[in-house]
Amino acid sequence: MRQTSLVKLSLAALVVTGLAFASLQGLNAAVPQQQQTQAQEAPQQGQDPFPGLLDALKKIDGCLGIEPAETQSGKKVLFVWFEDKAAALRWYESEYHQTMMYRFFPNQDFGEAMEGIAEDSGPIMAIASITPSTDQKIGQLPISQIAIELYGPLKGGLAFGGTFAPAAVQELMKEKEQAVGAGR
Repeated sequence: MRQTSLVKLSLAALVVTGLAFASLQGLNAAVPQQQQTQAQEAPQQGQDPFPGLLDALKKIDGCLGIEPAETQSGKKVLFVWFEDKAAALRWYESEYHQTMMYRFFPNQDFGEAMEGIAEDSGPIMAIASITPSTDQKIGQLPISQIAIELYGPLKGGLAFGGTFAPAAVQELMKEKEQAVGAGR
């Protein structure tokens, strides 16, 4: 039986699947000087705090799909599917993600990356959400809420004409079921 993990992060940058490895000193050393300077500049109201985010995600080997959305309550949400833990870690360790973490949460210690997630976890869906705010800030962001949550697919459900998840996720799940059925 496959065990599914749910990981909630109370504070991370909205750059899909965070869970940091580095303390501020290690992160500071890993971020080029030009980016350290840019990292100290907070976004202005109405300015996109994450320019190039979708393009940066698309470049990650193992990123299977991205779906941005906005809820009726005003939350900005990003659904991102990764092939597995290794792919999610490639995003986490990417220069773009590290730069955004340092930019918005310069003094945050995020702990060990993806602690508690099995190496053979299979596909991971990351849901990153923020609630914009004009009178509150979390870190350097004009927001009242931020969360990055990780989910794994469960067997079951119903779909006609396709699923919310990219087709590649369904293919991976079929392959995993076949491997389990074959005793691998």
